[in-house]
Amino acid sequence: MTKLRFFLLTTVFILLLPVSCQSKDTKQSSDHASTAAQTIQIKPNLHPGDVFKMEFSTDQNVVQTLGGQQTKIVANIAMGMTLSVVETADEETGVKITYDWSKFKQQHPKFTIDFDSRQPNSEIHPMARGFAEIVGESFVLVLDKAGQPIAVRGVDELLASMVAKLKLENEPEEKAAKVKHALEQHFNEKSLLTTFRQTFGFYPAKPLSIGDSWERTFDMAQGAGMSIANKWTLVGASDSAADIDVSSKISSESSANSDAPMSQELSGTQTGKMKIDLSTGMPVEASLNQALSGTISIKASESIPKDMTVPITMDSKVTISVSKENATS
Repeated sequence: MTKLRFFLLTTVFILLLPVSCQSKDTKQSSDHASTAAQTIQIKPNLHPGDVFKMEFSTDQNVVQTLGGQQTKIVANIAMGMTLSVVETADEETGVKITYDWSKFKQQHPKFTIDFDSRQPNSEIHPMARGFAEIVGESFVLVLDKAGQPIAVRGVDELLASMVAKLKLENEPEEKAAKVKHALEQHFNEKSLLTTFRQTFGFYPAKPLSIGDSWERTFDMAQGAGMSIANKWTLVGASDSAADIDVSSKISSESSANSDAPMSQELSGTQTGKMKIDLSTGMPVEASLNQALSGTISIKASESIPKDMTVPITMDSKVTISVSKENATS
């Protein structure tokens, strides 16, 4: 049962990380008369040789009720990455993304996990192995001229390297197959494009004045049946940076009749702020607060004797910071 509770937590985290995905539609509005001199354009401006350091952290408080018992779980998941602009050609930009470090901490009533790859003697809990093996891996994210991720290169090599590190040949065949399948589900072109659309997918289509808003709805990948309707508002600007407020509604389609072994009906909100470096178009920092509630439904199987419905609430704080490491020559 403990493993099931952990599975529920990590599954919901994966569904939401990092609250972005495939763009469905775009809407931009303005109630402000403006002239060209009063507007700013927020767009990517990346050049070969540019290097950025990105840090991502999520703090979560989860309450779920399973078998009549309420369980409270506190978790922190964080990663550090290097983003290196390696090429620009044919109105496309290639950004090499390397995972520098990872952290996974969870406080559960029955156990504690505390892994940090930056600590040489950090114990690698079995549930944290994926976080350990991602360190040092990389792939290339391809952006179009508007900054939208359109392709990923090097995913097969990344996956093969992670599988080799896990030494699955030493595991029972059935277990090894399940682990490899899980990795393939989350480290493929579609899922990686999904992950990085929050970083690069917010750019407005037109120049903005203070007070202007634009909207975009993201559909969750991997059959999650969830969507996030984002609204961004330009609330301030200087010669070097733009301040943006974020307001989002998170919802999921009813999946009661789905054949999937697990489904969810969750809804909630996300609010926060972003600061954008106008010289590069990259987010300098972002802070987002999420509140979700609903149920997770699990169908009966060999390990679960009957169908289960698990009420769950989740409060999360997501922080993202990006710093430029060098100047373009």
